[in-house]
Amino acid sequence: LPGPRLDQEPLSSLHLHDLESVIKLLKKKYPFIIIDPGASDLGLLQMIVTHSSTVVLLGGLDIPSLKGLTIMHQKITRWGCLPHQIKLVLNRFNAKNQLGVTAFEKNIGQKVAMMLPNQYALCIESVNTGKSLFQLDSRAELTRKIFELSQMLENAETSMTASTNQSGKFTNKIADLLSGGKGKKESS
Repeated sequence: LPGPRLDQEPLSSLHLHDLESVIKLLKKKYPFIIIDPGASDLGLLQMIVTHSSTVVLLGGLDIPSLKGLTIMHQKITRWGCLPHQIKLVLNRFNAKNQLGVTAFEKNIGQKVAMMLPNQYALCIESVNTGKSLFQLDSRAELTRKIFELSQMLENAETSMTASTNQSGKFTNKIADLLSGGKGKKESS
């Protein structure tokens, strides 16, 4: 979600109710809804978390990120989010010059679910060319890890909710991209 504008009126319970209705409508239509709340209002964030079957907390292994992840983990746990619903993902991971993963896991009380490698040059090339990581290098470690992340999220979703006819489509689309479009085509 975009950050609030300076001239924007504060969120009211009516706004939150309207957004809640939109989220419920989207959940009926799509197997996944990805919301990046950024620095949103706490009331909005709490509403989003309470309607989420899985919450991904993404950050790096630097002091400010770890502090933010720890604080957010504590907040969403207080709001009723169960540990199996929370997926900790470390971005731009490089084992050579990072703080210890084990110490972070011990501090937060939960295992890191995924570590995305630091492949900065590939990401910059993707941004500059407008091509996806899959198009640029389908065998890169980051590309594979993103595919694994999609599988992990899909498995978490299907284990928490009843299976729908859309189950598996997200990962199938990524698998098709990884195979260069030679994979099994999905029927609509």
